[in-house]
Amino acid sequence: MCAQVKHRVLLPLILTQALSAFNSNQLRAVLLILVSFRGLRAFGLSAETTVGLSTIFVVAPYVILSIPAGRICDRFSKTLVLRCCKGFEIAIFVVAALGLYSQSVPLILLCLLMTGVEAAIMGPAKLSVIPELAGTEHLVSANAWMSATNTAAILFGVISGNLLITNDVPISIIAVAGIAIAIAGFVSSLLIRSTTASAPRLSMKAGAFALDFATSFSWLKRVPLAIAPIAGISWFWFQGAVNTTLFPLYVKQAVGQPESLVVALFVVASAGVAAGALLCRMAGDRIQSASVPLLAFALAAISGADLGFNGLTSVPGSALRVLADIFLLAIATGFYIVPLAAALQAVAPETERARFIGLCNTVIGFAMILSGSTVILALNLDIEIGQMFFYGAVISGLIAFITLSNSLRALQIHLKPEQ
Repeated sequence: MCAQVKHRVLLPLILTQALSAFNSNQLRAVLLILVSFRGLRAFGLSAETTVGLSTIFVVAPYVILSIPAGRICDRFSKTLVLRCCKGFEIAIFVVAALGLYSQSVPLILLCLLMTGVEAAIMGPAKLSVIPELAGTEHLVSANAWMSATNTAAILFGVISGNLLITNDVPISIIAVAGIAIAIAGFVSSLLIRSTTASAPRLSMKAGAFALDFATSFSWLKRVPLAIAPIAGISWFWFQGAVNTTLFPLYVKQAVGQPESLVVALFVVASAGVAAGALLCRMAGDRIQSASVPLLAFALAAISGADLGFNGLTSVPGSALRVLADIFLLAIATGFYIVPLAAALQAVAPETERARFIGLCNTVIGFAMILSGSTVILALNLDIEIGQMFFYGAVISGLIAFITLSNSLRALQIHLKPEQ
């Protein structure tokens, strides 16, 4: 079957994922504005504490639920799991509408926690179903589209949430829009081609779930080729969380730079990741070339060196140069995460694919939690923000080089040339 037909089969999955990412990020952006600038509070907590809680509520489910979600997705039809998640999302945003209308921060936080639960369960389902829908010979292209559209949806969700609140759009309209988007996502999930369970006899007893937690990392001894993709993907999310945490601080410490530059940095970083993913799509089977790891390293190291040694200053043109550096760095990261995701899907046993992806998502959750502590430690050690970008970029380049080099063999074995 030609690549065009395969990609058409993926469209409902891509749309379902994008609508979920957009909706949850729009809700979080709305909450952050209400808390930061409109004075809403929960339990007497400060705005900073509430913002921190919102991050924890989104990330924690990945750590706790990703591995159990993997077992569920292997046991049942992944398409069915996706549809159940989208039905759950409608209920979440009905409650979120009540929270927004009543200006109840605790209720909105609860809904954010539930969107984290939904995302944790959807993660193994949406990524492990890709080989079933697109075929292993089209994994790189399929993951490129998934990565690019997911990144764009997150960005547009954040921008939309900010614009809705700052332009004083009535809360009732924002609440209804969330429900409508959730319903649209559920409808799109119904269009995803039905799949069968990969391991229909898998145990759903509590002991089996507990055993997964206890033995999950030992799975890597059986499938050592999965180590490199998991390590590389986790670093991508770790470094991304570090960079986005540093953006506001980076702009604040540069005299004369406007606060709007923070938004520009977020936009450019997201656009770069999406562009890097689409670059993989354009490369097709050439992504398996041995020069790819070297290219990823070069892009990251060059942009990181400029950020570290020149940095953001009040000099005219400084902001444009930094935006260009961030864009190049983001292209490098978006470029290397796509073949890593394809490699993980390729090497994971078919009957355990969702559980391997669940393990990867668990490590990602830990990595994102660790990112905050890393920033705090680095700042307490008086490491300059520009230097943090430099060290992070160089390490990203090295990790990209190592993990891609180790993962290309899996791609060469399992993937056929794009047609």
